[in-house]
This record gives sequence, structure tokens and C-alpha cells, in this order.
Amino acid sequence: MTGHFCVDIQQEGESNKAGRGLGLLHWLVSGIYNLSGMKEIHKMKVQHAQAAGILNLVCENLVYLNEVKKNMVGKAMTSVAKEENVEFLLRVTKANPELITLVSFGQPDLTIFFDAVEYRRAEIFNLLCGFRFKNVVATLVDLENSNTLLHVAAMLAPSSYLNRIPGATLQMQREIQWFKAVDSVVDAGTRLSVNTNMLNPLEYFKENHKELRAQGEKWMKEIASSSTIMIMLQYNLSRLWVTLPIIVLAGIPVTIFVLLQFPLLVEVTSSTYGSGIFKKVEKWP
Repeated sequence: MTGHFCVDIQQEGESNKAGRGLGLLHWLVSGIYNLSGMKEIHKMKVQHAQAAGILNLVCENLVYLNEVKKNMVGKAMTSVAKEENVEFLLRVTKANPELITLVSFGQPDLTIFFDAVEYRRAEIFNLLCGFRFKNVVATLVDLENSNTLLHVAAMLAPSSYLNRIPGATLQMQREIQWFKAVDSVVDAGTRLSVNTNMLNPLEYFKENHKELRAQGEKWMKEIASSSTIMIMLQYNLSRLWVTLPIIVLAGIPVTIFVLLQFPLLVEVTSSTYGSGIFKKVEKWP
């Protein structure tokens, strides 16, 4: 009896150790799971799957909408366009192509494409480039101020958008890119039309970007001046008959200058030669 009792105690002790070991392992794995962000990623995937399920259910019933419900969906489409939710817009308009007319052919202040250009929402504008009736949208005119879609592109972008771009020069470059992108979808007549200020789109662009252009030119001159000073300093010091440590120290300001400007150089190269924010999409709806 005593022998059995000892064995039971020993087994119980080993079981407790195993339990504590598994508990420690569980705690360790759970900690890594939380710290690595995997928990948030899993949560987001679950939420996306749930949203996709709801969207599928909505799309199945879009064919049977009355006018009131169509207007409700139209407002929802306008809201998601502001969040650049391209997937929602594509799914809904493919389920019921008629719905795209609610947010495309009304007054420009109610259309998602005029809104996309004004607030520089590239993902939504890319949809316009693939829209089968983009030529119709591109000829719309705002009755309040006679602005066309190209006039809207000629406006200065909101500060909340420009502030995400480093430097006035790159900001000006991005504004030109937007104007050219919109210009590519309008006809010749739109390029010549004038608004209530009696300005065509190009004239309107120049008028609205005077200050930003001046800031960009000033910034470029400052960069060029700083670069020239650094190069001259290194050149002059290198010609002197000085010891190696002094020459090394003379190169430090130049090195620091190059390191400080390197991120900006990368941004300029990416903005100029990169894939850009405007991408081709398939024809829809």
C-alpha cells in the first residue's frame, strides 16, 4: 500500500511539472502572439471576412432596390469613396451597374470622381480611368462656378494632402502629375473652357499654384547654394598642404550634408521614375 502511495505521489509530481511546463509554454507563445502583432492581424482578418460576408449579402439584394433604397446605397457609395474603399465600389456596381449613375452623372459636387480629384484620392480616380463612361464624366460642369473636372485638378490640393509630401518642389511636382493625369481623360474642348473667373484650366492652375511654385524655386536655390558651398569648402581645403586628419575632418560637413539630403533624393527619384500613384484598371462596370 505504501509503495502504491509513493508511486502516486511521484506521478502526481511529474504531472504537476508537466502542467507547469505546458502553462509556461502557453504563456510564452501567447506573449509572442500578442507582441508580434499577430493578434491584431488575426482580428483584422476576421473583421474583413465578416465585412465581406455582409457585402455579399447586400450585393445579392441590390437588384431589387426601390428608389429610396437606391439613394441610400448612393450615399453609402459616396462615403466609402472618401475612404478609398475601391473593393466596395467595384462589388456594388458590378452587382447593379445602374447604381454607378447615382454617384457619377449628377451635379459634380455629388459625384465621387469630382470629389476624388479635389481631395486627391488616387485610388478612386484610377477607377475613373477604367470607367466605360469616363468621357461623359469628364465633360460634366459644375453649374455654380462653371468648373470642369480639369478645373478641379487645377485647384491647390488640401493642406492635409500636401503636408504628407516633403518639400514645396515635390508638392509642386505632384500637383503637376495630378493635372496631367486628369488632362489625359478630358477632350480638347474641356481644355479650352473657361469658368466664372474667365480662366481655362491651365490658367487656373497657374493662378492657384503661384505661391507653391515660388516656394519650390526658393527651396531649389537654397539646396543648390548649400551644395555649392560644401563642394567649394572641400575643394579648397584639399588643396592645402595639411595632414590627413585635417583632410578627413574637412570632409565631415560634406558627408553630413549628403546624409541629410539622401532621404529627399530617394523621394525625388521615386516620385520621378517610380510607378507613381496612377495605375491602370480593368474596364468596368
